Amino acid sequence: HVLPYLIPAEPGVVWATIDDGSRIEHALENLALAVPEKEFGKVCLDVRMGDPGQVASDRAEELGAELIVVGSHGRTGLTRLVLGSVAERVTRLAHCPVLVVKLLPEKVPSAEAIQPAPA
Repeated sequence: HVLPYLIPAEPGVVWATIDDGSRIEHALENLALAVPEKEFGKVCLDVRMGDPGQVASDRAEELGAELIVVGSHGRTGLTRLVLGSVAERVTRLAHCPVLVVKLLPEKVPSAEAIQPAPA
């Protein structure tokens, strides 16, 4: 799973949040707790900075992955235009097949489980 660290769109706020490593680390710890080992095996955290679509595609190639599974929020219209689609970018850039999965609303992790902790 790729956990994109979202940076606010307002240019004046961006520099205050870019290097907030402790908040990213806290979010990753929460994510690791949300994925029980009994369901998915060992959880390994791999932090990469950059465009999530490019990073996911590059990492899959490094690992020699035969398939990439990426979740989709299912955004459409203006929201998708403004925020973009990581799933679409991975699909375009990947060197292997990509399976895009849209989670049911009740299966989507709560925002508190994956959001960085307040400073």
